[in-house]
Amino acid sequence: MRSPDSSRLVPVLLYHHVVAGRPDEPWAIGSHELRRQLQMLAATGAATFTASDYANRCRSATLPETPLAMVTFDDAHAGVVDLALPILQELGLRATFFVTTGFLGKPDNISASALRGLAGTDLEIGSHSIGHPQLDVISEHNAWIEIARSRAILEDLIGSAVTSFSYPHGYHGPVARRLVERAGYETAHAVKNSFSYVGDDLLAVARLTVLADTPTAVVGEWINRCGAPIARRSEAARTRLWRRYRRTRMRLGHRTGQPAVASTEAADDADG
Repeated sequence: MRSPDSSRLVPVLLYHHVVAGRPDEPWAIGSHELRRQLQMLAATGAATFTASDYANRCRSATLPETPLAMVTFDDAHAGVVDLALPILQELGLRATFFVTTGFLGKPDNISASALRGLAGTDLEIGSHSIGHPQLDVISEHNAWIEIARSRAILEDLIGSAVTSFSYPHGYHGPVARRLVERAGYETAHAVKNSFSYVGDDLLAVARLTVLADTPTAVVGEWINRCGAPIARRSEAARTRLWRRYRRTRMRLGHRTGQPAVASTEAADDADG
């Protein structure tokens, strides 16, 4: 594949939990630090898009020639609405909140009623499944329920179409990708810890994970399209081997009654 023009690289920032104070777990970020990072993004003048708007503009070839970026949040943490949304609105940035429907109403997570209140904002609501499983190692039937049913739940809650999806843990594969397309989503986000780019696979968009210990200087490099690899279109051999390993561990866990192999989104820094 021909390398994309550096001006067409798209840093897609992936956040999870947003907290008011100092984060006490790796997937969280303090609101003060989030503000600093989003201020840096706003200062670049980059055009920010929601996931679905970006995908539609890619397909219609209507993206502006300015720098491009996306901001995304996974799971269902209430801090995304209570703390991150006001910052995004203040800075004029658009973002996407991929919601795990099974987390709604649980401690520290957004309620169904609060989710309804997001209709009409520049925070797009996308799906992040029902129970956050590893979609590429569970049965196709169960994966379909996670993918399709979560969309139906969200559409019923917010009263509008849900057309973007985020793979739990970043794990996907040919079957999960096909099911996402069959369910009617227009785009899906992976992880990969790489730059996306204009021409990237819109059903496996690459993102860059921001963790509690990710230096703001590193995020600044990403925002300026430096310091990270460019996503591959095809799966690397190690990605397929990792999926095979996790499937084997899951089968063994079912036979022995032991938990399946633990997973983290950081494990998706290969290709998917």
